[in-house]
Amino acid sequence: MDSNRFSEAEKKGREKIVMSLHKYQLVESANPYEVWDLSGTTSKFGYKDWPFFIEVKSRTVKSTDYTTAYLEYDKFKRLIEVADNNGQATVFYIMYFTDNISMIFNLRNINLTDVGIKMQSLPSTTMGETTNVDKLIVELPYRLAQKRKIK
Repeated sequence: MDSNRFSEAEKKGREKIVMSLHKYQLVESANPYEVWDLSGTTSKFGYKDWPFFIEVKSRTVKSTDYTTAYLEYDKFKRLIEVADNNGQATVFYIMYFTDNISMIFNLRNINLTDVGIKMQSLPSTTMGETTNVDKLIVELPYRLAQKRKIK
């Protein structure tokens, strides 16, 4: 997929998440290839601002087509690193599906010893015609996510 179609797909996913999280003031990453897409703060336990980061993926399938998400191991580790470097921020991986369902994973609550980590042959990019390459991935069962309907 060319960079324009990639940008449009990324933009659509971000817009859906921003609309659904309208009560938060979100900041979009200036770099579309940054490990995170959105950031913000929320009041945690009512006494201080708590930072968070969001990685968004807009999927071209329904939420019922699969039961597990894949996240590249390196991306998982880099997201946690960004969060650690920003006051132990929370990190969310949010997937938006064609049936207006989102799956929200709090990566801070994912224990890598409890999920699968494996090498898998996957497309070299997430969008478009491409060749497959071996990638180390973290398997994220949907049962570990919050499921939400997005309007």
